[in-house]
Amino acid sequence: VYPNPFVDEIVIEGLSEDQAKVEVYNSLGQLVYQADIQNERQPRISLSFLNKGVYVLRVREKGGIRNMKIVKK
Repeated sequence: VYPNPFVDEIVIEGLSEDQAKVEVYNSLGQLVYQADIQNERQPRISLSFLNKGVYVLRVREKGGIRNMKIVKK
């Protein structure tokens, strides 16, 4: 995931499947964004609406779940 920290959008690299679910959680564990990604290997996701802070990005694919910390500047 890049850039990190980000300002408006992130790019997710290395999706291994044609379908994935992307979720973003705030520091309280609340879901603040979710999207189904289909047929994109490097989706660009606009998160400009988020306040500055630390978030957890969760990517769900058939092969498993990856969690990453992302920072909004």
